Amino acid sequence: MAKTKCSDDSNGLEARNSMRSAAAVVRTMYLHFKLSKRTRLANQPRTL
Repeated sequence: MAKTKCSDDSNGLEARNSMRSAAAVVRTMYLHFKLSKRTRLANQPRTL
């Protein structure tokens, strides 16, 4: 009984960790994209 509860808890923790890592990856990719976009705009000669 306690064993199944422990395994359920570990599974939930694993899912939470994977969700958190996925969110961190998305946030990092978004920040990287924003930074690269900003630097690209800054490096472009101003035509406007």
